Amino acid sequence: MMTDVFPLSLRASPKLDPDKESLPYLISRINDQRGSFRNITEEGLEEEIGAGDDARLDSLGEAAGEDDVPDVKSRQEELAEARQQMITQVQQAHWECIGGLSLISLVLAGHNQQASARQQAINTIDPYIREALSKDALGIGKLQEPQKSETERKNERVAELGWKTQSLQSVADSLLNSATRLEKELGSETRYWDQVLKIKDQGWSVTRLPREKHALGVRYGFAEAYADFRDRGMAALRRDEDGNISLDRGLRFTGDRKLRVRIFQNRTMIGCNRLSRPTARDPEVAVTDADDDEDENDSIEDQILQARDSLFDEELHAELHREAQNLMNQGVICIGDVIQLPFRADQSIHIDLINIDDVETEPLHIDDQVATAISVALRLLLSYSHRQNLRRRSRPPLPLKDGKVSRPVYQILKPVIEHIQYNINVKSCEKLIFGFKQTLQAAGLDLGIEMDKPALVAVPDDTWVVPKDDTSTTERLIRSLIGPPHSTFTLSLPSKQALLKIEVLTNLFPPNFGTTYQSIIQSSNPDSVASKIPISVLSTSLSEVEFHVRHVLTVDLVDCISAGWSVVDAHTGMLTRTFENREGDTESLSIRVIIEAKKLTLESVRQIDEEEGAGDEQKRFRQSVVWSVGNGNGNSLLGAVRDLAALAS
Repeated sequence: MMTDVFPLSLRASPKLDPDKESLPYLISRINDQRGSFRNITEEGLEEEIGAGDDARLDSLGEAAGEDDVPDVKSRQEELAEARQQMITQVQQAHWECIGGLSLISLVLAGHNQQASARQQAINTIDPYIREALSKDALGIGKLQEPQKSETERKNERVAELGWKTQSLQSVADSLLNSATRLEKELGSETRYWDQVLKIKDQGWSVTRLPREKHALGVRYGFAEAYADFRDRGMAALRRDEDGNISLDRGLRFTGDRKLRVRIFQNRTMIGCNRLSRPTARDPEVAVTDADDDEDENDSIEDQILQARDSLFDEELHAELHREAQNLMNQGVICIGDVIQLPFRADQSIHIDLINIDDVETEPLHIDDQVATAISVALRLLLSYSHRQNLRRRSRPPLPLKDGKVSRPVYQILKPVIEHIQYNINVKSCEKLIFGFKQTLQAAGLDLGIEMDKPALVAVPDDTWVVPKDDTSTTERLIRSLIGPPHSTFTLSLPSKQALLKIEVLTNLFPPNFGTTYQSIIQSSNPDSVASKIPISVLSTSLSEVEFHVRHVLTVDLVDCISAGWSVVDAHTGMLTRTFENREGDTESLSIRVIIEAKKLTLESVRQIDEEEGAGDEQKRFRQSVVWSVGNGNGNSLLGAVRDLAALAS
């Protein structure tokens, strides 16, 4: 029997609460016991320690103890109850183990032939059971195996051999299937890694996926793009059962898209850029294994290129939308996903994104090349912006500032609009100037015109010289595209005494916000009438330029025909000449030169006598055209002036 004293102690070892050792808990305890830290000083603490003033601490301890009495009693009762339950369960397990051991020992003690073993079994029986039962209380017996005939034993050996043969055959089949599967898997893996190596050899960056460490991916995006599109520039390289690679671009992929540039005239499309679409192999052409491998490599390469182009066009379209918000004053309109730019008089440019599956074969239009050139220019300018981001990121960082640095807006649409406006205005100015030239040629006068019209992209002379700022030739070419376009028209006036230069400049930045015309006069004769005109005149419209050119040509024509005539008003083309008539009286003849873009006339101006104009307080004049361009008389302007002077004489 077990004694009443249980030797195992079930008292739980005390544990330190880490929360009660933390600094916030200690501070709260100090605030509860001593009040605020403001009232605690080093001198006061030293006095309390020296004087042994523990009365306040004892009172606080007694108060705290009284408050904790109910909690302590309830905790002690819970511990006592748990201890009693544990003791009961341990005792039950103890008795079950003793009962099982006594049963086995009782069996061994009665039927074991060895005395030492029998005595050892008797000693392991529980004393209470050993006194109550004898050692022969339990008995065991061994049954004799039934006898089998020779036929049965032979059948069993045959069955055993059949089972072994079937098992070995199953194992052999399993090994053959495993070998076949391993051979197929090895071929698939070899094919997969060959394609991965070819992708890497083609220059693509192959790396592990950030969120799938066991999968490989290819990076086809642009590192200098902003985070929205940079993070989308990576796709997983998935392997199918045959080992072929497919591009997995995630759940956000909804299809490849292309940037479309169209030109409309009165809602009729007259131009569209070329939209390429992948074509499938002709099914009637025989395909060999080598061709199949090459097609698969080309297929994955085409997929990567198509994914890169689609992502690039999506970023370009998004950046164009951002920039279009700042170009409303230039007539740029955003309607949904379509960006509309003004083009010619009744034409407009539409830029949008189209799904590559919706691309259809379009017939040729007259302005397809213009639309294609605009789409290429937009892509070049976005690539240049990426290069500028790389240069900006490579520089030493700026000092830390408050607030986040704003994201700059790319200048992509601005150069395109500048060149569109520039070409339209230059052609109009050229048409105007050549109109004056044809008119003067018809009048027997020469107007020399020299056009300094730089190319769309100026190729630097030092193309093969490495610049100091490490900019490539391509960057310098694009910089010439981004800069404000300008041209200079130099007009050699008919008098050969002055030059008129007209500089055409298009710049969408302030203060111009458009095209300006700077007219500069260079006179070689300071006594000429043309030298009295303002040297420089700035115009903002073609009508102002036409008015100024008419003014300059009028003054210059006065210089040409002023010999023998008196200049009344060079700015209006008025000249006069005094002569004696047949009767010996002195008379005067006034003429006026009027020039327009396609018209040149010579008028005679005669003052009406006061008798004829009785009742009028002001002088009145009568004008009559005596010569004009294209009237069929065949004389030049100077000849007409000489004839008029001779006739008057």
